[in-house]
Amino acid sequence: MLKYKGREYVEKLRSQDIRLFKLSGSAMRDLVISGELAGSPGIFRNQALVKMEQGAPLNWVPMDVVISNAGGSAMVGKAPHPHAALLLIDFIIGPEGQSIFEENKYGVAWKEYPFKREFPERDMTTMQYLKEEKQWNRLLRDIAR
Repeated sequence: MLKYKGREYVEKLRSQDIRLFKLSGSAMRDLVISGELAGSPGIFRNQALVKMEQGAPLNWVPMDVVISNAGGSAMVGKAPHPHAALLLIDFIIGPEGQSIFEENKYGVAWKEYPFKREFPERDMTTMQYLKEEKQWNRLLRDIAR
């Protein structure tokens, strides 16, 4: 939100008594479904869609910009069965693996969605991303104090 709305917007958030929870997105979703929380910006689309299909009193409304990741697969160095790992990665990023992701309500990087997606790691090295992440976490803690 800092990137798209600016510092003033973030400062206004601070004045709204925002609370932080160390919970997973699905745990936050369940608190919203039970009525214990009015809403949360940390609920993932796929987790909401699954419960909505089951009849839960829930809706997923994208923010102006939805933080996303392009997904990825990796293999550890010196894997005991590197060829098997590569076959699995090939399956995951191939059409059949991607269709399984879609069937389970996970987004896929190549598909267009009716909301703007932001990939914060785009064009960053790992070191640059880690540095930015420290700053984002510091700002988040400041907002929630």
